[in-house]
Amino acid sequence: MSRSSARRLGAMVLALLLVWAGWRWARPQAATAPERGIPEPAVPAVAAPAASTAPHPQRHITTDVPPPNPRAELAQRMKADWCGFGAAEHDRQIQAVFDKAAASTGTVGGDEVAELRETVAGRLMEEAEAEVRRRWVAALVQRGDVRSLAVADYLEGGKVGDASTAARARLQARARTSGDPMVTALALLRPCAGDACINIEASQWSRLEPANLQAWLAMVSGAAGAARQTHASYVLDRLAQEAQFSRNYQRELLALLQSLPQTDTPGLQNEAEIQLLEGIAGAWPMSMMRPVLDLCRGGLMEPGTASQCEAVARLLWRQDDLLNRAFGLGIARSLVAARPALRQQWEAQALEYEAVSEWSSGAAIRAAERLVQQSTESRCGWQPEMRRMQQDHLSLTEWDRLRAGMPEARADQAALSTRWRERERRSVLDPLPAHRPASAPATGG
Repeated sequence: MSRSSARRLGAMVLALLLVWAGWRWARPQAATAPERGIPEPAVPAVAAPAASTAPHPQRHITTDVPPPNPRAELAQRMKADWCGFGAAEHDRQIQAVFDKAAASTGTVGGDEVAELRETVAGRLMEEAEAEVRRRWVAALVQRGDVRSLAVADYLEGGKVGDASTAARARLQARARTSGDPMVTALALLRPCAGDACINIEASQWSRLEPANLQAWLAMVSGAAGAARQTHASYVLDRLAQEAQFSRNYQRELLALLQSLPQTDTPGLQNEAEIQLLEGIAGAWPMSMMRPVLDLCRGGLMEPGTASQCEAVARLLWRQDDLLNRAFGLGIARSLVAARPALRQQWEAQALEYEAVSEWSSGAAIRAAERLVQQSTESRCGWQPEMRRMQQDHLSLTEWDRLRAGMPEARADQAALSTRWRERERRSVLDPLPAHRPASAPATGG
């Protein structure tokens, strides 16, 4: 397998293992016009000669034959044999851009991403994803229930143009009349720009679902400047008093999309479906925890704030993903710094997090090795395995999935925790290194 193929597979796996939130070189969300093949030559009708025998000027009959279009011809060849020539040419074009970047700047930046999008391979995959999006939207509209229609609007609202504006307006209207918290969560991610429609308020989610930690955090995300800090104080209190679970509806969205008709056979459409799922997951925003974490770092001398922060830390630790648990330990680290006697109460959680985090760091490599092994006979051989991985990521929570893999591999928790501490040169409960920028995420890691 080529280096670009391995890079592509590795990037997909990393995206999946980080809640499908990895960086994509790939295609923008905007749908483009369908690819046009080489037009058939237009042959004009030739009028019958006049009956007169008188001499007449010589006429030049021209046939309007379009010039050759090498890009269209190459795209057609790639589509016709995607699992052979097509994928190989796709990887070659990607590698050419990476090699050019390595020779000039040594990094891949915005200019290179734009260049990748303009390659034949980039355009071809973009068009294939747009076709998948159209099929899925049609299937969702045919289902007709409120949640399916909202997801259809969410998909269309991720594009650019009038259709996107109309889809966002429909989604906001659905959220105003629906009691489904997922519809509200989707609408908050697809607001109308300007006066194109009336956007719902961020507080609507917490009114519908007050036990959901993510619903309260949405109020912080929707605020700016000084208002954000004011909201953070209120949200911290509500999290400590009412929140019981954390659900941002990403998993529900991906599960619904995977329930739509999928392409069974390996090929371009199969890969486009995989990539579109990855892109939707990767575009999902991170929780706006920073203002709450800042409150817990700066206000622990106040007994009321300390008790609220401790309640939120324990709530976050009970959630089913690494990120929420990291946030919980980030708050616990501040609590321990202010009250060292609390360290013993958090030591077991710290050891467990360090071990699972260390175990997960090698998961991408192990998964990539499986995908590469599946690709030895065909450039599309990795697709069935990738499909299975995507399904597995929805059948179990991230935390449960990682924890289940450790005993199966006879991984020792204490050894993994020790390895994590040796690499980081600290415990997760110890203060962050002084050289870390102040703007760095205040997570457990």
